[in-house]
Amino acid sequence: DWKTLNTNQRGELASLTLAVPSEQAALYLLRYLQTEKIHPEQLPEYFRHMVRYLPAEKLSEVIQLAQTQLAANLDLQVEIIKAVLQGYQQKGLRIDAALTDWAARLTQTLLAQQGMQSVQWVNYPAGEENSENPWTLQQRASADGKESAPFFCSLPAGERATGRLISQPFSIPPELSFYLAGHTGFPRQPDNGFNYVQLRRLEDQRVLKRVSAPRNDLAQQVHWDLKEFAGTEGYLEVVDSDSGKAYAWLAIGRFQPEVVSIPRESLQQQVNRWSAAAFLVEAFKLHAAREQIVSLLTQKRLDPKLKNELASAVISLDGTDTFRPLFPLPVPQNPAAGSFQQTVIQAVIAQKQDEVDDLLKHAFKRYPSRLQTALAAEIARQPKGLTRLIAYAEQGVASPQLLAEPAIQNQIQQSADHELRRRAKKLLSALPPREKKTQENIAQHFKSHTSFELSVENGKAVFEKNCAVCHQLAGKGAVVGPQLDGIGNRGLERLLEDVLDPNRAVDINFRTTTVITDAGRIFSGLKRREEGAVVVFVDNKGKEFTIAKNEIDEQQQSPLSLMPANLLEILTPQELHDLLAYLLQSTKKETAGH
Repeated sequence: DWKTLNTNQRGELASLTLAVPSEQAALYLLRYLQTEKIHPEQLPEYFRHMVRYLPAEKLSEVIQLAQTQLAANLDLQVEIIKAVLQGYQQKGLRIDAALTDWAARLTQTLLAQQGMQSVQWVNYPAGEENSENPWTLQQRASADGKESAPFFCSLPAGERATGRLISQPFSIPPELSFYLAGHTGFPRQPDNGFNYVQLRRLEDQRVLKRVSAPRNDLAQQVHWDLKEFAGTEGYLEVVDSDSGKAYAWLAIGRFQPEVVSIPRESLQQQVNRWSAAAFLVEAFKLHAAREQIVSLLTQKRLDPKLKNELASAVISLDGTDTFRPLFPLPVPQNPAAGSFQQTVIQAVIAQKQDEVDDLLKHAFKRYPSRLQTALAAEIARQPKGLTRLIAYAEQGVASPQLLAEPAIQNQIQQSADHELRRRAKKLLSALPPREKKTQENIAQHFKSHTSFELSVENGKAVFEKNCAVCHQLAGKGAVVGPQLDGIGNRGLERLLEDVLDPNRAVDINFRTTTVITDAGRIFSGLKRREEGAVVVFVDNKGKEFTIAKNEIDEQQQSPLSLMPANLLEILTPQELHDLLAYLLQSTKKETAGH
């Protein structure tokens, strides 16, 4: 009986109900949240459980509860509306007016809260394109005795985190000073050159001044005499490109004169809220917010990941999916190098689908091999995408070698279009067999392994960065693909085969499934489970995605592994061999294949 329980007992029972997949458990949680004060961190999980198991007529109470209890907590509202949406999808329910109205109000609040002002600072990846923004606000002490002042700092994100923080352009003053803390490698070792601050001239990107991290936790003053450059436009570049395990961070603040400043709120908070608005606009088809999303999208200074999310929202509203293969856009190396990206964005905003073909051809001409492979895979997933890709190969726009990529080759083989298969076969017949090239790579790296100065520690870092999203080793990483404890028992040659030719022998439990939706889109991933009205898959980045059962027209298991077959395009030779050294030292037990 509810009345016989004290507050602690009610809380303990609420925690236990999460393990009970029933309507009664969900009803108890609803009453608990309506009457008790709950720690904010527990709320998203409680809401997910309630929405999954409550009867449909109770969902309006959940929505009202979230809006009233969390009116002042914008970020938590975002988490919970996502949880509620997930629950609707799992139950196979149509999105109703109450949920859509909440999403619309929340979107307007997110956009109004942040405003449409341009941000002073934008983070660009220092290496890996999909790396997270490492810069957070932190109060730090300085060498002049000031005990606390706001700094941008990469340390809270972890020593291995990297990023390039680019300021807005400004008129270069005669003098500029700021305070800098951080490190550039281990003490008593030479400066590794990875962590530094530099001033660039906007016109030609020339580096005018540069200073390395001071190798001190206490912020030191930096003073630049800039009289010879005064009056020209420039910008600051704050670089932490050191992914080392220690002495690998940077902090900057206290600019004088304040040509740039440290914001009062977290840089990432602004990005996250705009990102949440883009998600809601796309998920709920909020056409009334299109103008505001476009206004954000046209800003010249925008977080690269956010730019892709905003564009995706516009594409979804407009129904212009032909643009999707162009995304995610590659990250420009500097603010002046994004002209192609802006051309794509303008075409998306203006709904100029007739320009997609030219944009794709231009992308193939400028993208490196790694990005061409990703672009080709996206094209192939579109309705009639294989026809377009083969035509590009015939025209010399795209390399025929792209058709030999396992995922694309699998789609070609499954196609019912005999003429398409014939054209692809003709193009591929002129190429050296992929197996021969792969065998040559395996033999070359098998022979050269001992010539490298190997680092198990660096190999561990490579594993955590590139492999841990799907594989677990020594308790670290996700269990998407097989666990790798004991993988070293296979020896170097077999390990090279597993890494460089992952589709050679794929365990049936880890083969991908190809899904064709009733809209003609093609998805590929590892099937994990079914949740009510949706099927959950995992992509080759370790991220889950869902497809509604009633949208699946056809699904077929393929002989392919989820593991990418282009590891030599992703890793440098040194990184590959350090990774091998790390894997070879794990000899605890025998493990299964891919």
